[in-house]
Amino acid sequence: MTIPDSVTNIGYGAFYGCSSLTSVIIPDSVKSIGTYAFNSCIALTSVTISDSVTSIGIHTFYWCNSLTGIEVSEKNPNYSSENGVLFNKDKTELIQYPIGNTETEYHIPDSVINIAENAFFHSKRLTSVTIPDSVTSIGRGAFGGCESLTSVTYKGITFSSAKTNGIYSSEIIYMAGNRDFSVKMNHEVKYAVIWSVFRNTQEDEPTNAYIKKTFVKMFQFLIDKDDTKTVKLVIGSGKFLTKRNIDKFIQYANNKKEIADMLTEHKQQLETQSKSKKK
Repeated sequence: MTIPDSVTNIGYGAFYGCSSLTSVIIPDSVKSIGTYAFNSCIALTSVTISDSVTSIGIHTFYWCNSLTGIEVSEKNPNYSSENGVLFNKDKTELIQYPIGNTETEYHIPDSVINIAENAFFHSKRLTSVTIPDSVTSIGRGAFGGCESLTSVTYKGITFSSAKTNGIYSSEIIYMAGNRDFSVKMNHEVKYAVIWSVFRNTQEDEPTNAYIKKTFVKMFQFLIDKDDTKTVKLVIGSGKFLTKRNIDKFIQYANNKKEIADMLTEHKQQLETQSKSKKK
């Protein structure tokens, strides 16, 4: 369908649920595309956006299950596209991945800083996504409903399951990427993700602050999992274990001999350091 040149605005939900709509060419006369404008157009496979469009509302292409590509005029001053993916002009924000795309892997461009809310929502064919270190913000639900997504790599951390204990990777990635540890989820999943972040970036202040705040439960989690590798890192960091708390952890680890021995040795080091300071 080609929208007439007389149209300057495509309003809120204008084509919502038009199940027979297969393609749209938006003319130079159109300045804005409203929220939900093409939402649930399940047969829509392609959209061409002209250089005149200055604003695109949220969830415009939500539930467009057949959408394989969004093309934007190179002359558009506000938006751009690459391989059918919609971005802002300088590609610092990924706005919409076409959920009908048949590719199974996607590497987000290094220019991207923000992944918009629901950007990949319901992209069922995706199995692997690589997020560059440049990304500092991941919108809620960005990877929600990506049922085949089994690997997401971000800042050296690979999340190897789309769904862990009922938590979709969108929530896990959002929490880790934004260091928003207020996200509510199963504690075992949360602790595993936070320790993964710690192993990758031991000097990260928000991560260390959360670990310090919840250290007893989080360190007991490591002992329960017999995670000697991370326990060694915690000991080596010198950030959390003290003369005041180490005895309780040695006692807690009485059935994890290697960890108990490591903690006992560290206790002796702490006592030696304390004696040296007193001299």
